Amino acid sequence: MEDMDIDLKESNKNNNREKLPDSKTISVALLGSPVYDNRVLKEMETLASSGFKVSLISLVKSDSSSSLPEEFNNIKAYYLELSKYNRFRNRVLRIIFNLLLLMTDTFRYTKLLVSQKSNVYHANDLNTLLQCYIAAKINRAKLIYDSHELHKDSVMTLKNSRFIQKYLNMKESFLIRRADGVITVNKTIADILSQHYSIDEPEVVMNCSVKRDVISKNLLRESLDCKKNMKIAIVQGAIKISLALEPLIMAIEPLDDVCLVFLGYDVRPEKERAYLKEIIDGKSMSNRVLFLPAVKPAEVIDWVSGADIGIIPLRNMGKSYYYSSPNKLFDYMMAEIPVLASDFPEIERIVSESQCGYTCDFSDSASIKKGLQLLLSNSEESMKLGANGREKALLKYNWEEQSKRLVQMYFDITKTDRL
Repeated sequence: MEDMDIDLKESNKNNNREKLPDSKTISVALLGSPVYDNRVLKEMETLASSGFKVSLISLVKSDSSSSLPEEFNNIKAYYLELSKYNRFRNRVLRIIFNLLLLMTDTFRYTKLLVSQKSNVYHANDLNTLLQCYIAAKINRAKLIYDSHELHKDSVMTLKNSRFIQKYLNMKESFLIRRADGVITVNKTIADILSQHYSIDEPEVVMNCSVKRDVISKNLLRESLDCKKNMKIAIVQGAIKISLALEPLIMAIEPLDDVCLVFLGYDVRPEKERAYLKEIIDGKSMSNRVLFLPAVKPAEVIDWVSGADIGIIPLRNMGKSYYYSSPNKLFDYMMAEIPVLASDFPEIERIVSESQCGYTCDFSDSASIKKGLQLLLSNSEESMKLGANGREKALLKYNWEEQSKRLVQMYFDITKTDRL
């Protein structure tokens, strides 16, 4: 249960009060484990602290459900295990068998959602939207669509056949117009969704960090096997194929006083992991490129604050990434460390507005190296950039500010008076 603690108790202490008997009920639908989905956890806790009765309905892998808590922070959780898909050598048999399993899982999951008889169904991303739509229709409830990215241009969508891509686009087009409210993560994506689907502009709720003081700046360095005078550049979050890892390592190589640290789970295919390890070993950098496991969301800021630079090395793998505003950016700002990030529109806008670092082309190791040297060559300037970022995070880019829009949307949709 400690793993689910996202440190919202302090920020919500003025909202915590006895719930009214007629509190509106919300079912939050999620595909995957909630343990490290910080956005979903923050949304649920915020709504619960605002007087709503919140339940999580999560579809998870069979090997993870036993370790997940059934109740946390006044939120009841229900888990449904995904079927184990088969890998028949015969392609036709594999498609038919797995399609039947998918249909079965969809039916079971929809049935569980319907049984909640909630006032509102909150669909996190496209993969739960249809199930929530059906449940909302049957129960005459409201439907909220929380789109965390541009699904029509996401890597997961684009890797499918054209037929599947067309189906997914038609699915989102049909369902998004029938939602009672649409939420997304930044203004650019909100504008694209509004124009593409001819809907009212979605509510923007950015995935910012909760306001908090930095308790310790020593956790990171104390856990590393690197020299005390080494500068630490950190990449926080899951290690995915969307990260420009090879150019980043090439840029770090000639900088002998820099240690590159990855803080998060490695979710890349085994082939990608082996290839990167070969590069690191070939350049004798295994003592300067280090990997640490993910930490609890409530501890991220304390760990990150021990770094000298926060890195966001995104590759341009489509519009979904190009227009993203990753939560690690807000983590770095709250942790008061300067940022070196990909020069994508939303990221560049926030970095420029906040004066918290620099952006560069992460497909070019020379551009990355230049950015690193700018931050490392002037410690006074780097400290100023870090301080600028924290100041802006405390004023604007924090969950307390962003969540006001989420709560107001729910009060408006459910026609509920504030407690």
